[in-house]
Amino acid sequence: MNILYYALPCFLGYGESFKYSISHLKTLFTYSSLKNINPVIIKEKNLSEKHLDNINNTLPKIKSLDFSLSNNNLLMNFINNNNISIYHCFHNGFSLCRDFNTKKISTIYTTLPLNISSSLDDLYWKIYLDRIINTLNISDYIIVPYRFMKKDLCDFFSISGENIYVIPPAITFDLIGKSKLLSKTYVKTKFNINCDYYIYIGEINTRNTLIDTLKLFKHYSENRDVKLVLSLKYLNKNSSIYYELISFIDRINLTSKVIFINSLCYNDLINLINASLCFINLNTFNELNVTTLYALFLNTKILTYQTYSNLEFLENYPIYISDYSDAYNIDFHSDNYEENNIDKEEFYSILDKFNIDCIFNSIFDIYKTVLKI
Repeated sequence: MNILYYALPCFLGYGESFKYSISHLKTLFTYSSLKNINPVIIKEKNLSEKHLDNINNTLPKIKSLDFSLSNNNLLMNFINNNNISIYHCFHNGFSLCRDFNTKKISTIYTTLPLNISSSLDDLYWKIYLDRIINTLNISDYIIVPYRFMKKDLCDFFSISGENIYVIPPAITFDLIGKSKLLSKTYVKTKFNINCDYYIYIGEINTRNTLIDTLKLFKHYSENRDVKLVLSLKYLNKNSSIYYELISFIDRINLTSKVIFINSLCYNDLINLINASLCFINLNTFNELNVTTLYALFLNTKILTYQTYSNLEFLENYPIYISDYSDAYNIDFHSDNYEENNIDKEEFYSILDKFNIDCIFNSIFDIYKTVLKI
C-alpha cells in the first residue's frame, strides 16, 4: 500500500527542515504499525531539486506529476492505478476529487478568507469557498493547525467537526541552541551587515502594507546604528503596494537603514533570524507563519500582536502589543530592558508541541483509523 502526499512544504516548510522531515518520514513509518505502507511524495512545481539535495537513502519515492487544480486527470489516473491507499493533500485539500479511488485526508492551513470575505475580490472568494466546501464534503478526515481554525470551519459551515483534528506543523529541533555568534558572522560575511538589525519576513498585500512596522522602526532607529531587514513576497497584483512601500521608506528618510533581501535560501533565513535583535510580525490576522515559529525555536525576541494564532502557538513567549504605538515604549538597546519572564521549562513545553515525531505519530493515528488498522 502507498500513501501519496501533495504540497508537503505547506506543512514542513523548505530547506533543511523539509529535507530532514521527509527523510525521517520513512523511518517513522517503520517504527509505527504502518510498516507495509510506503510514502510517495508528489514533486510539485515549487519543490525544486535543490530542496531534495543530499537526502539520505531513506527518502520516500518522489513522483513528478504535471497537473493543475483545475485539471487533475493525471493525478486521478495515478491514484487509481498505483495502489494508493491514502491521498493526503496539505494544500487545503484543493487538489481533491470525488473520483479518487482512495481514502482522502486534507490539511487546511488557512481559514482567513472566512473572516475577511468582504475585503476579498469576488472571484478569489468564490474559488476559495467552492474548494473548501468540496474539501469538507469529500475528505474522510481533515487536519488543521489551530483550534480556532476548527471553530471557524464548524461555525461558518454549521458542521459538527467530528472528523476535524488539530495537529500543529512540524519543526525540527536542530534549531534549538543555534549559536548567535556564528549566525552574526554568517550574516556579516554574506550580507555585509555589521550592526544590530530588526527583521521582518513575510508577505505584503492589501491587509499588510508594513507601514506600521516602518513607523515603529523609524522611532527605534533614531540616533542609533541599527537596520531593518525586509524579506518580502508579493503577488504581481500587489506589486504597486511594494513600490508604494519603497516610496514611503524614502519619504520618511529610511532608505539607508532598510535592507531588502529577497529569495532567501533556508540557511540565509535561519541565520538572519537568529542574529537579529528582534523578529517583528505586526500582522493582525490569524495566519500560519512558519518563520515566526523559526524565531521561537531560535530563541529570538518576537514582537507581535496578541492574536488567537500567536497565543495558541507562542503562548507567553513573545512581547505582545495591542497597538503598534504600544511598542514605542520598548527599548531593546537599553541595559534596563527586561525580557519576558519565561523560564526554560515553560519554553521547552511550548516547543514540544511541534516535535516532529509526535506530530507525525498523531497523523499516523488518523491513517490507522481510516485504514482500520
